[in-house]
Amino acid sequence: MFQFDHIGVIRVKNDGKTEDELFEIAIEAGGEDFTFDEDESEIITKFENLGAVRDALTTVGLEITKSAPEYQAKDPVKITEGTILEKVEKFIAAIEEAEDVDEVFGGFDVDDSLC
Repeated sequence: MFQFDHIGVIRVKNDGKTEDELFEIAIEAGGEDFTFDEDESEIITKFENLGAVRDALTTVGLEITKSAPEYQAKDPVKITEGTILEKVEKFIAAIEEAEDVDEVFGGFDVDDSLC
């Protein structure tokens, strides 16, 4: 657990707002990081602030599609080879099949060329 940060992740529908508009709303609400996608955007916040940030986003009229605590790797390993990615995916699938496992968080990022 010492290799991960406990964070809050909130996904919101863009509803026609621009990246700049959503970024400003996210920062004013207490978000610490922001990723803009075509239909939805993701806001990262401290775990302790998850509820307050979610409530602030709801107050300004944004539709929240996800609001949950997660673990984020402090120093993720970059996967750049397809064969390694396949092995990691098989390993994660095997872990997820275990009855006692609720969620799996990985300490890696996949290179954009593999997506």
